[in-house]
This record gives sequence, C-alpha cells and structure tokens, in this order.
Amino acid sequence: MGGARFAPEFAGESAPADPIAVDFRTFYLVDLPKGAELGDALDRFRALPEVISASPIPLVATSAVSDVSAPPNDSLAVGTGGWWIDQVSDHDVDALEAWGETQGDTSLVVAIIDTGVVPYHPDLGGDGSSHGQIWTNWREEGGAPGVDDDGNGFIDDVAGWDFVDLPDSTGVTPGEDWRDQDGDPNDFVGHGTVVAGLVGAIANNRIGVAGVAWKVRLMPLRVGWSLTERQTGVVDMSFVAQAVRYATRMHVAVLNLSLSTEALIELQSAIVAAERAGLVVVVASGNNGSSDYLGTVPGVISVAASDRYDQVPRWSNVGPQVALAAPGAAVASTSLTRVATDSLGLRQSTYIPDANGTSFAAAVTSGAVTLVQARRSSEGLRPLTSAQMRLVLMRGADDISAENPLVTGYGAGRLNIPRSFDVSSRVEVGGRGARVLGPAAVLPTHTGDPWLACVTSDRRFVILGTPALDTVAAVTLDDDPLPGVAAADLGGGRGLGIFVTSTHGRIAGFTGGGRPLPGWPVTASAGPAGVALGDLDGDGEVEIVYASADSRLWIWEPNGSARPGFPLRLPAGGLGIPTALALADLDLRPGAEILFTQFDGTVHAVRGDGRELAGWPVTSTDDAVPGAPVVAATPEGAEVVVACPQSIRGIRADGTTRFRHAWSATPNFDLAVGDLDGDGADDVVIATGAAVQAIHADGEPLTGQWPFLRGTSETGALLIGGAPGQRLVLEQMGGAPLALAPDGSAQPRPTSIPIAGAYSSLTMVHDTSWLFTQSWQDSTWYGLQTTARLAEAAPWPTSRGNQARSGSRLDPAPLAEVAPDPVTRLAAAAVTDTSALLSWIASGDDGMLGRADHFLVRATAQPSPGISAVDFLEWTVPATVDGGAPMETILSPLAPATHYEVSVTAFDRAGQRSLPAAAAFTTGEGPLARSRLACASNPTTGPVRFVWRLREGAG
Repeated sequence: MGGARFAPEFAGESAPADPIAVDFRTFYLVDLPKGAELGDALDRFRALPEVISASPIPLVATSAVSDVSAPPNDSLAVGTGGWWIDQVSDHDVDALEAWGETQGDTSLVVAIIDTGVVPYHPDLGGDGSSHGQIWTNWREEGGAPGVDDDGNGFIDDVAGWDFVDLPDSTGVTPGEDWRDQDGDPNDFVGHGTVVAGLVGAIANNRIGVAGVAWKVRLMPLRVGWSLTERQTGVVDMSFVAQAVRYATRMHVAVLNLSLSTEALIELQSAIVAAERAGLVVVVASGNNGSSDYLGTVPGVISVAASDRYDQVPRWSNVGPQVALAAPGAAVASTSLTRVATDSLGLRQSTYIPDANGTSFAAAVTSGAVTLVQARRSSEGLRPLTSAQMRLVLMRGADDISAENPLVTGYGAGRLNIPRSFDVSSRVEVGGRGARVLGPAAVLPTHTGDPWLACVTSDRRFVILGTPALDTVAAVTLDDDPLPGVAAADLGGGRGLGIFVTSTHGRIAGFTGGGRPLPGWPVTASAGPAGVALGDLDGDGEVEIVYASADSRLWIWEPNGSARPGFPLRLPAGGLGIPTALALADLDLRPGAEILFTQFDGTVHAVRGDGRELAGWPVTSTDDAVPGAPVVAATPEGAEVVVACPQSIRGIRADGTTRFRHAWSATPNFDLAVGDLDGDGADDVVIATGAAVQAIHADGEPLTGQWPFLRGTSETGALLIGGAPGQRLVLEQMGGAPLALAPDGSAQPRPTSIPIAGAYSSLTMVHDTSWLFTQSWQDSTWYGLQTTARLAEAAPWPTSRGNQARSGSRLDPAPLAEVAPDPVTRLAAAAVTDTSALLSWIASGDDGMLGRADHFLVRATAQPSPGISAVDFLEWTVPATVDGGAPMETILSPLAPATHYEVSVTAFDRAGQRSLPAAAAFTTGEGPLARSRLACASNPTTGPVRFVWRLREGAG
C-alpha cells in the first residue's frame, strides 16, 4: 500500500527463549496515507498470508476526575477524603490496622499506566533531596545523556517513559505534549497523578495525603493525553500494550491500569506475558458503561467502586468480570492545576479532595496488592501471581450485600487489607522440587468451595482450599508416597476418610481436616498403586483394598483392623499384580467385587470373602501385561474393559468376552469411561500413540471425527465431564489440556492462566466449571475455567474415575462433606460436689469462619447405687473462638459422688459432626466434702486462673 509507514510496535524486543511464548517482534504499527479507507486497508492486510491479524487501534477515555474546587486537605488521615482509611462505621479498608503490620517495600514497583505523573509533586517526588516515590532507572540516571545505557531500547528512561507519539496535533489541547516518545512522562491531564497519589503518596511528611503503600516506587508510563473536547484524557490501546511490555521487561511488581480498555490482540498478548512473568494486573471496571475488556482476561483483577457507606455508586460498572469493590468515591489525592497552557513549569502541584471513579478504586487496590506482597516477603513467602492475588483479595473482602440489596456484579465484597493479609498467609505457592504426585481428591465442603487433597514429592500430604488454593492442612509423611490419594465417606457415622499409600506399602488414613484416623497407618508390602475404597459386603461401611506386587490382596476395615483371611495370597503363576485395582458390583449381590490383572494377562474378580466370582478368573495368553481394568455401565449390566499392549477387550460380568480388538499402536493404559453419544451406554476413550480413539461398549468405534490425530506421541490422563451432548474429553498434554467434543472434534482449550512447560494431571471439580492443575515447571497450582459446567453427572472427573479410585462408573463410594476436626487436649475435673470444669482446644472447620459452629457436650453417669448407666446430660456450647484456641465450660448440675464419662463433639453450620473426644471425672462426696481447686485451663505460660467455690457454712 503506497504511502503507508511501518514501525515495530514494541521497541527493544528480542526472540523469546520459550518456543510457545509470544514473539513481540512480529507486531507492527501502520500509519495509513491520508485519504486511505480503513476498512479496505484492513481487508487487504488480512488477505496477506504472512499477516496473522490486522486490527484498528481503539482510543478510549480515561475516567472522569472532578475539578479542583476547594483548597487541598492538609492530611488524608484527618480530612473527609480520607474516609477509606478508617471511620467509625468501619466501611473502610482497615488501613490503620494494615499499616501496623507493613507499610510496603521500596523494592516493589507499581507501573502507573495512565496520562503521566507530575514528578515534582511534593507528595510524590519529595522535597527535592531525593526522587521520593518516583521509580528511578539508576543505570540511566548515572549514564550518558542520549545513550541507551541499560540496552533496553529506550534512551534516557530515567523515571519511566512517555509512549504518546501522535501524527499531528489535531484536536489536542494546547500545551499538551503530543509528539515524540521520550523519557519525560509528565502529566497534563491530572488523572495519572491522582491515581499515583492513592497508590503511594508519601506519608507522614506533614503535607497533603498518604497513599495506601507508604514504601513503594511508582513508575510513570504515559499513554494518554488531553483533547480539546475531552479534557479528562484519552488513551491509545497500542500505547498501553507498549507500556505493559516495558513494565514487564523492567520487572515491576504491579500493573495499574485505571482506564477503560478495548480489545486489541497485542494488548491481550502483552497482559498474558505480564502474568506469566509474575506481575499482578489491576484494572478499573470502568464508569457509566465504558468498556472493561482486560477485566475478562483470566487472572486480571477488575475493581468496581464503593463509597463511604459501602454502597456501589450508580456510575460504577459491575459485571461477572469484577473481582471486588474498593473505595473510589469522594477520595482525596494528589493532583495538578494548569495556570497556563504552554510550560511544564506552569503545571502546579495541588490536591483533589473528592475524586470519583473506578480508576481510583483500582489505585487503592494496587496499593493493597503492594502491601500484601510486602508482607509475604517479610514472612519469607514467595510473591503471589495475579490470579492468586485476585482470589486472595476476593476471599479477604468484607461482605457488603446488606448495603447493596438491589446491586449485583460488584464481586466478592469490599477490599479489606488485613483480612487479605490473613488469607495470603495461608496461600502456599509450591516451590521447585515439591510437585504434586498424581491427581488430587476433591473434597466437598458446605461452603460450596471444595478442597483438594494431594501428596507431593517432598513427602507431604496437603489439603488446599479452592479457588484460592490456600493451604488448609499439611502433614509430613514418613515415606515417599505413591501418586494420588483415595477419599470416601467411611460410613457408620465415621465421616470422610482420605488414604495415602507409600512406595513401601505403608498406608496412612486422615480425616477431612488432615488429622490421623484412629487405627491408621497400617503396613503392607510394596505395590504398584494406591488403595481403592468400596463397600465389599453391603453393610454401608467402606473397606480399604490394596494389592501388593508380591501377589497379595489386602483388605482393612475403616478402623484399621485387617479383614480375617487377608492378606490373600494369589496363585504364583500370575506373576504379580502390575496395576491399580477396580471395585464394582458384577453379580448384583450386596457388595462390590475386586477386579485386578496380573502380568500373564489374567483378569480376576474376587469377592470380599476372598472367593473368586463364578466364571472368573479370565485368562488370555495373547493379552499379557494388561493395564488397569475399568468398569463401564451398559444396558446389559457391568462390563470390565482392559487395555493391553496390542489390544483392548471387554468382559461381561459372567466372565465371557464381549469384544476384543487389536490396535496398531500400544494403547495408553489410562482409559476414561462415559456416555458420549447419549445412547444410555458408556463409551470408552483411549489414547493410542498419536491418536485419541473412542469406542462403544461393544467395541465398535464411535462415528464422527474419531479418532482424533494429535500430531504427537505424548499422552496423559483422560477425563470426561459435562452434561450429555455437551461433554468434553480432556487430555493433559505438554502445554495445556486438549479438549474434544463428543464427536471427536477439537474444542477450544479451557481458558487458563498461561504458564510455560507441562502440567501435571488434571483434577476436575464437580458441580463447577473449574479444573485444577499444577505446573511441572514451577510447581505452582493453577485454576483453569471452561465455558460450561463440567460435572453435571460428570462420569470420569479424575484418574481412576472417582475420588475413591475404584475405576468404576457403578456405585462409587460417596464423599461426605468435610466435617470439623475433633477437639484436642480435652480435660475434665470436678470443681464442687455437683459441678465440673471442662476445657479443650477448639477445632477448625472448612467454612469461611474457619471454626466450628458449636460443641455438643455429653456427660454419662456410670453405674452406682440409684444411677443407671443410660442416664446422661447434654449441653450445647457455642463456638466463640477460632480453631486452635482454648475453650472451657462449667458442667452443672451433676450428681454428687458420681463417676462421669464426658465427650465433646464439634458441629459445623452444615450439621457435619466431628469424631468425639472423651475424658472422665468424679464429683465430690457431698456438701461436707473437701472443696476441690481446679485449674480453669491448661496454659503453656502464665497467668493461671483457678476456679473454686466455698462450702456452705464455711464462712
């Protein structure tokens, strides 16, 4: 196109080291010649084979800033514009409490991507003896003028960069800087200066305002300018993309974008690259319906505004992309005033007492992000990613639903910085060498946010809360664990049980809160896989089943006792058990059968009493070294499917063969089962070499676009989820999940937080659209969201089909909600002849409160003259403390001279109960007995409080 000018959009870029990373050298800006028609030019560029995308560059407006109409406040802490710091109503971010823990860290840099910042404002640049809060590029500061001393492609970028470079001054406000990118990102509009002051204005300098982060560095990156008809500023999205890349390459901690954003491929690519590099991205949700494109990018923190009454103003944008609200109405900050049009010296520093806009809510949030990262650094914790920070701020937010009964879409609530500190301290970012082994078990909770239980390569059993992935419990194991854990409701009122198997055959059991189960661990021989859980005799209680490599079959009851007759030694001719077990009811009698294979191709179906089912075992000399069996549901009943190195076969419940098909490539032994085509019978999905194949339960291939050719021999665990007709087949491959529709066609991959390198195996969370996975590169957990709910009757949400690892679609062991942990350190002592003091350490819970709702105390009198053993008393004690804190109560009235056994059971708000804790005591001999003195608690340090009562007539 004659007369068009081309220029690289991103200066100083080099080829990326990661082959899947975006190469920013490929983006170019085109200045069209005068008179060129935009639509025609776009069509012509898009038709070129070497052009991937051609898009117009959007211009958007910055949020409106109220004009300065009153003298500046002397101090934000005492002025009305500082209500967000602290007020009697507590409709604030609790900044005073937060500053008592940290004021920030000057090593943390916040990029202010805006209309620029006045660098000589006394509350930003200081008194002239230093640069104040303004970031300094020291290599350029001490370098030669006109030379790119640090080699980043920008000359003399001492204190940020001005990206604004317009072709001419048409419509530009007189006095505004419209030409030539340079190292002077000064502000003409005032918007960026207001934002900068809220993020990090200098505190305790006896003038002006105080920012959220007192210790921080602010990097001004100018992308906006003033137009005659838009004095409050406009922004070029390509300039924003360039600023994001600059900030990423200069290793800032936070990107603050207090501006509306429109769709632009290079902007999205730059934001994704920033998140991959560890930057936290905060954006304004926008005002009065303006666009919030970046708010829809996973991991970006989109912020709505709230006022001094915790109400969301009408002008604040809301929507599903918003993470939370923050103070953004009538807030005071730094600003500027222009006394003339033509000189930088005539842009004078001032203050605005009542700025309004989501821009300023975003600025407050960026300051809070800085404080959270600073506090983590002081605790020796790794910084949070943008996605993790988003979830931390959401979980730490105060509920403002009562103040907004008719408003939705403002996210989790209003920002609360100290609560975010508390949530952040529980977020554990996995380090190198501590990878999750195998899939996690998904544990339901009454809050609706499930927990993930898993084992790691550094010998730990860990429970993580979702979606923030904060650590609920972490237990050090005494041996290397096998991949994966198994979980199920143990039945008989025992609640949830989680089991971990070691490489040497030691099996540990835990409660839903991570405490050891009574009777566990137990010791067996080394085996190829962990335990499977299922009811083997139909009594409503789950047995724990395990196969060891020395051809022995083990069964334990929920209390850890071995089932009589087990371990059962199998015939030696089978040459051991190479794979995991499956549990399913084949004969339609109460209880599941145990299915397993041996190296010689034999497939067994054993009852819970050790006898082989009629018609079994099934032997095939042509199918040696089989994989783990899975069980599919068909109209004719259960069908056992086994993949072998050159074949796959289906076996009916009576042991007869339904089908056997040879494969041209060795199949992956991780089969997935589910009804893909909606015909009422399960289908089986299997990876074979470079293809993913799907077959009916009769062995015939599914029609459509099956098999799917992947173009790689890499394989991973297969999952199936979603409602019939909308299901996804997911395979964990090298860089991201592969998603296939029921007809075998490729689907868009689940929207994910981008990370380089391979993932570990996926875990699909039921009743949500979430997948959770861990990066093999940096061992960090990540959440991935799909476009639809995954688990409306999800048939195969994780490895081995279900959390019990039974490998079956038939009657899997159910999962109980997570119950409170049992109380600890229960102690009881008689205080008088008719009362006793009971003390204990309160237990934690999975709810947002983190503690139980109440405790049920039961005292049972033991047999004595005139007292029956069935007599008991009950008290309900409200939980007034968090888990781990001491509690006590007085039990009265009691019978004198009586021995009591007492139990304490914790209940949560969902009605789930813990295992009871027990103690015993004996009351006194009557009114003339010697009064007893009892310690009211068991402190590790003083003072100690004693409780006693004088006898009647004792004076």
